[in-house]
Amino acid sequence: MQEIGGVDSYTNAISDIYQDNFGEGIYTGKGIYNLEVFYNVMKNKIPENTVLSHDLLEGCYLRCGLSSDIMLLDGYPSGYKSYITRAARWIRGDWQIITWLKSKDLNTLSKYKILDNLRRSTVEIFAILNLIFLIILKIFLNTKIAPYVTITLISIVISAVLDILNHIIFRKENIKTQKKFTNKIDGLFASIYRGLISIVTLPNKAYISLASIVKTIYRMKISRKHLLEWTTAEEAERTNKKDLKSSYISMLPNVIIGVIRNSFMYNHKTR
Repeated sequence: MQEIGGVDSYTNAISDIYQDNFGEGIYTGKGIYNLEVFYNVMKNKIPENTVLSHDLLEGCYLRCGLSSDIMLLDGYPSGYKSYITRAARWIRGDWQIITWLKSKDLNTLSKYKILDNLRRSTVEIFAILNLIFLIILKIFLNTKIAPYVTITLISIVISAVLDILNHIIFRKENIKTQKKFTNKIDGLFASIYRGLISIVTLPNKAYISLASIVKTIYRMKISRKHLLEWTTAEEAERTNKKDLKSSYISMLPNVIIGVIRNSFMYNHKTR
């Protein structure tokens, strides 16, 4: 049977790099734990009204292990707008626990887990900055930037690339396609589309990530308000508008980048 899914470890955990290499998994908000032990270990560890995403910290304090023979069902955003709303909340939650990097209660591995989440939230930001830098080199120094642009884009779609290679290299004969009640794109084509979508939404994702990081730092250091503000997945699905105007507004960074690119290409051709 062919499995349906992407490369999101949150929804498709069949292995865990921390569990496999260090004997200690990473808690992603779904699991089974002993309430008494949880209370005794976590008592007075987290100040009130300061932490938005608590699952990673709980896993670091309590330790956790991956159990791959238990199925837990969870909802997943049905559209890009609700997906990016959830991603913004996760990024804010990751940055709000940055002070635990100085904690003496956590081991080095736990601090690395926190740091890796922070690193992941900046990938799109630095990709855009790198592309802007390369364009500047092209304009003023006429540098050949194609190889570096390719490397930058591959860094964004590397998960999709690995997924495509996995489909090609480890393709098995006589695999039957799973029957579904609704039309879905899966298999090799899903990996290709996923990579293309990651590229075309890069400016918007970079903006959302940067806005979330700046908002978090401002609220932590200056206003000290709305630290626990968040939108549930159900509410995000219900309130997100899907008309053309709303889509253009929500994807404004992409529109601006598109206009700038077309203007640059036009001026380049008319020289």
